[in-house]
Amino acid sequence: MKKDKTQNEFILIKKYSNRRLYNSSKSKYINFKELFELIKNNIDFKIEDHKTGEDLTQEILLQTIFEFKNTSKNVFTVSFIKKLFLILNKNNSDEISIYLEECLKKYNDFKKTKKLDFEKINILDLQLQILELKKQISKIN
Repeated sequence: MKKDKTQNEFILIKKYSNRRLYNSSKSKYINFKELFELIKNNIDFKIEDHKTGEDLTQEILLQTIFEFKNTSKNVFTVSFIKKLFLILNKNNSDEISIYLEECLKKYNDFKKTKKLDFEKINILDLQLQILELKKQISKIN
């Protein structure tokens, strides 16, 4: 099932009892690596239990994080996970989720802004400015 062309593609993925994931739009089984590609390509999807129709998206995405921990940097240290667990048990998890999502959004915005700023830097111009500053400092001393 797809949305119209002005919107992102939507994929329904069914999870079977043998832990296999089935991409219903392509009529094929997929693995965690392919699921990660859907995320990277910003393709909207939902993962359902094939028998009950229960939404398993969150559970499978968390599992995907741990499947990929060996192939990437270990973002979630033991200390972080313990602190997160304690916070979730003490506070309203909805508030924490909103806070963490906002933090990630701010981080992505910052990253985009800084990337653009670094691309604008002219190294030669920067070196000339440093030389000029050195001259001015030497005049003061």
